[in-house]
Amino acid sequence: MNTPRRDKVKVPTIEPFDGTTDPEEHMAAYAAQMNVQTGCGATWCRYFPTTLKGLALIWFNKHVPKGSIKSYSELEKVFISQFAAGRRHQRTSVNLMAVRQGETETLRNYIKRFNEEVLKIHNLKDETKFAALLAGLQPDDFKFELVKSGVSNLEEAMEKAQMHIQATDICKINWGW
Repeated sequence: MNTPRRDKVKVPTIEPFDGTTDPEEHMAAYAAQMNVQTGCGATWCRYFPTTLKGLALIWFNKHVPKGSIKSYSELEKVFISQFAAGRRHQRTSVNLMAVRQGETETLRNYIKRFNEEVLKIHNLKDETKFAALLAGLQPDDFKFELVKSGVSNLEEAMEKAQMHIQATDICKINWGW
């Protein structure tokens, strides 16, 4: 595939891929960097090897002969197929339902872990998030107040959680009066 060198295009500054991480994440990071510079697929293909290292670079140089790739989408398919073993397993709502607040875990830490898990799951409905949050809470004063107040969605529950966290933080302050 022929493409003129472009002085405006800079080598992407992403973590080099060595074959041990998720190839789809690498491609997404690469696309995000290249998309702001050029829409030329040939240029994307030309610069792609600069984001590889170690065995991934050796594989590319050995098994992707110059001129064998006709488009960026073809490169993407070949690359992801080669390194498919490194793909993250698709997480589901079942994974979210397994997130439970530990007996001595603060609400702040539980909410943080819960939100981190939510970010790993695609197409998750708010109702499912809310049900999982409620199910994962320890049976304490906060959960009781949440249920008692009639909160029925995740946004309201998160607002109440923030208020509870702030109140807890303020109550821990030694005012010295």
